[in-house]
Amino acid sequence: MTAYDLYRYRHPDGTGKDWAIRTVSGGEIETRWGKTGTPLVNSKVRKAVAADLIRRKTGKGYTHVGQVEITTNGLVQPKDDAPNDSPAVMEQIYWRIQVQAVELDVLAQWAANLSANIAQLVQLIGLDFADGPSRFHPGIIAGWAVPTCGDSRAGKILKEHGVVPLLVLMRMKATAPDGVRVSLATEDSIEIGVDPRKETKVLAFYGTDIESVRPLAEALELLQARINLAEAIQSGEDFWL
Repeated sequence: MTAYDLYRYRHPDGTGKDWAIRTVSGGEIETRWGKTGTPLVNSKVRKAVAADLIRRKTGKGYTHVGQVEITTNGLVQPKDDAPNDSPAVMEQIYWRIQVQAVELDVLAQWAANLSANIAQLVQLIGLDFADGPSRFHPGIIAGWAVPTCGDSRAGKILKEHGVVPLLVLMRMKATAPDGVRVSLATEDSIEIGVDPRKETKVLAFYGTDIESVRPLAEALELLQARINLAEAIQSGEDFWL
């Protein structure tokens, strides 16, 4: 991976576009760009003065986010030498669903499985839930519409939306069939994975931690359910540990 300086232009609706720059050997400049929250797959290497390119971008409204590392396929990641306790830059979480060539019955099965997970979640914490399976739409959770599985779209999760939509999108990402890409990224374009135990900074942004969200994550099958030893002993059933 290679270090870049990342810049962002924010649209009034909260979405954005990113532009990254670095100096390569021989005095050439490499730039990468794309929509915020997605891999920066577009790239260009040319002879140029980095300060001039940066001045043009900032003159158009781009602001410096910080230094990141970008893989060859455009995935933005934290720098290896960044302090472990450095806070993630977050005002919202960006999500994007891209559906390519996928059979309709595959999408339907994906949505049905996700709806079953959400039903367990709703039963656990008693959130409002409206189901619309005809559009492969798992429903509305606590006033936040879960993105439709059947087309390409993007959006954001604000802090006031709470952590539940994030967990649902993590489940969507974990179970996405071939031909469907679900992206989740922080404000500084760092990709969010599907294991909530590894996303402590993101959970902290929503004012929570892994132990607090564990029951929700278990209901969504993001984490394996723990065995309650007291209940197991009382039940008289056999368990292998």
